[in-house]
Amino acid sequence: MATLEQIINEAHALSPAEKLKLRQELDRELVQTDAVQSRATESDWVDRHRDKELIKSEIEKVPEDRLEELYSVVKVFSEPGGNGDGRSLMSKLRAIRIDGPEDFAENIDL
Repeated sequence: MATLEQIINEAHALSPAEKLKLRQELDRELVQTDAVQSRATESDWVDRHRDKELIKSEIEKVPEDRLEELYSVVKVFSEPGGNGDGRSLMSKLRAIRIDGPEDFAENIDL
């Protein structure tokens, strides 16, 4: 098999018509390679977005009178730290109240 350098040296010796034909064949090869890469990129995009598109298509089928109910369910999933009740960990911690004296931390050994 010839090396790339040998092929290039032989290409220099070609006539203008032969160089044009070689150029067209190389361009055709590059276009086919680009098309394969484009299809792979498109396939990756489809795979990444398939679930969202399926969900959107199902949402389109939901009757108007049930959209509010659906929204409340989707909202739980979309919030950061969503854990079923729609509240984040920090909001749960802020809601904790300790029943004890104000100086509880200072007189813990009582």
